[in-house]
Amino acid sequence: MSQSDPVAGGDEPPAFTLWHALLWVFGAAIAAQIAGGLVADFIRALLETRGAKPEQLDQSPWVVIPALVASGSALLGVTVLAAALSGVPLRKALGLRRAPLSAYALAALGTLALGPTGDGLMRLAAELYPSATLGVVPMLNELVSATPAWVVVPAFALLPGLSEELAFRGLVQNAPGRAGIKIALSALLFALFHVDPHHVIGVLPLGLFLAWVGARYGALVTIVAHVMNNSVAIAMVKAGHTNAEVAPPSFLVASWVVVIGCVIALAFRRTGERRHAHTTVSNASAPLEP
Repeated sequence: MSQSDPVAGGDEPPAFTLWHALLWVFGAAIAAQIAGGLVADFIRALLETRGAKPEQLDQSPWVVIPALVASGSALLGVTVLAAALSGVPLRKALGLRRAPLSAYALAALGTLALGPTGDGLMRLAAELYPSATLGVVPMLNELVSATPAWVVVPAFALLPGLSEELAFRGLVQNAPGRAGIKIALSALLFALFHVDPHHVIGVLPLGLFLAWVGARYGALVTIVAHVMNNSVAIAMVKAGHTNAEVAPPSFLVASWVVVIGCVIALAFRRTGERRHAHTTVSNASAPLEP
C-alpha cells in the first residue's frame, strides 16, 4: 500500500488513499484530545467533591496521567479502526513489517542523538517567544520527577510510542502516495500533535528522522526507537537533568556526527537489501543450463 502505482490488475485508484489516511489521523487526533479532556474533567470534578482544591489538580498525576492514557488509547483505537476498514491487511496498512536488528539499533541511536537538537530548539523558542507556550514540557518534567517509574514509563513511553507511530508513521506513510510528501506530512502532523508551540518545534527534527526511517524500514522500527527515546528522557529527568540545561557546542556537533552516521548506515543497509533482493530474483529467473 506504500507505492503510488495503480492497483495491480486494473487502472482503478485504491479505495483507501492518502487523503483518507489524513482524514482518519485528523479524526484520531481530535478524538485523542477530547478523550483526554473528558477524563481530566471527570477526575478533577470527582476529586473536588472529596475536598481537593482546583489549583492543586492542574498538575496532579491523578489527573494528568489518566488523561494521557485516555488520549493515547483514543489515538491508537481510531488508528487501528482506520487500518481495519482500509481494505488492506492490517499489518500492511500499518507498515508492520520485519526489519534487521541493526535497523532497530541505528534508529534508536539516531533518535537519541537528536535529543540535544530538540532541546536546543525549545530553548531558542523560549528565548525568542517566551509567551508562546502552554508550559507543557516543564509540567511534564515535574510530573515525571515526582511519579514512580512503573507508572510513567507505560504512560509516557510505551503508549505514546505505539499510538503515535502507528498513526503518523504507520497509517499515513503506508497509504498510496509519493514517499517524500508522506514523510513531510508525517513529520509535520506528528509535531503539531504535541500542541504546545515550543514542544512542536522541539520534536520536528525527531519527526523527520522517524518518518525517513519509517519509509525504509516500517513502523516497528520507529515504535522501538520512539519508546527508547521517551524512556531515556524519563531516566534523564529522574536523574535530575532537563532540556533547560545547555549542552556545549562540541556535544551538539558530536550528536550530529552520530545522527549522520546512523542515516548513512541505514541508507546503505537498505540499499544492500535491495541489491540482494534484485540479485536473488534475477538468479531465480535465469534459464537453467542444459
